Amino acid sequence: MNQLYISITGLRVKSGFATMRFWCLTVPAMMQAKKAAGNISADARSVDGTHHTLSVWRDKDSMLAYLRGGAHLKAMKNYKSLGSGSVYGFHADEAPNWENALKLWREHGRAV
Repeated sequence: MNQLYISITGLRVKSGFATMRFWCLTVPAMMQAKKAAGNISADARSVDGTHHTLSVWRDKDSMLAYLRGGAHLKAMKNYKSLGSGSVYGFHADEAPNWENALKLWREHGRAV
């Protein structure tokens, strides 16, 4: 069986104006993720002031194709003006729940 590719992100927005801009960029990017080829699930939540995403993909190539285009690319081009954060991606046999995903992100996330 092929392993899934899991992506966990976290972004801490730096100001009120950046928060408004963040939401304007994030909503279309999340809609894009949910419709992307190879996406199994995509979810978001805010925890302790950090905005997180947890997405599950059939493979890493599907996630990379999503990452490099459309609304997500536009959001990434604006990333530095919004705040700071980290990402963690890995292969797994099954998707983690939110509790485990956040634990993994805290332990292994790399700053971007």
